[in-house]
Amino acid sequence: MEFFSQYATIFLTAILVPIVLGIIRKNSIKKEAGMNAQDFVISYSVGWPISMLIISALITVLLFAVNWSGEANLAANICIPTFALLFLFGAYATARMRIVVTGELIVVTPVFGKVKQYCFRDITKIKIVPFSNGQTAYYVYGDKRLFSLDDTLAGTNLFLLRAKALGIPLEK
Repeated sequence: MEFFSQYATIFLTAILVPIVLGIIRKNSIKKEAGMNAQDFVISYSVGWPISMLIISALITVLLFAVNWSGEANLAANICIPTFALLFLFGAYATARMRIVVTGELIVVTPVFGKVKQYCFRDITKIKIVPFSNGQTAYYVYGDKRLFSLDDTLAGTNLFLLRAKALGIPLEK
């Protein structure tokens, strides 16, 4: 019982993260199937910010439980709130980030900064970066890196199909 909070955190992370990622990918694929191939929105599914808010709340409850049980120490009181804040920031970031494709126009709303507009003719290449956890990132370049996508975003496959059709090279 002495290290219950540490085991509980590891257990929750090991169980919840794969389940949440699987649910989010399935929802993104379903959402993408119903999209118009010419005009669509690339964004995180609603599950991302909701799951991050839930995880942040669970982490906060864990902090209260650790402090209430008397198992808290300085490291726990610094690390646990930090992770809760990181998940809150993740919820904000996934709720704000969006890419709207309307015909030839691409409107990018980044996590920070102003909304930017590009056209498909501004894109010179798309770099594919696979990660060890099975996810894939796509970096879109013009004269510099314009924006990035990943395979959990609904609409990413439609964007890649459009880019292929327009002859934009996909590099690994």
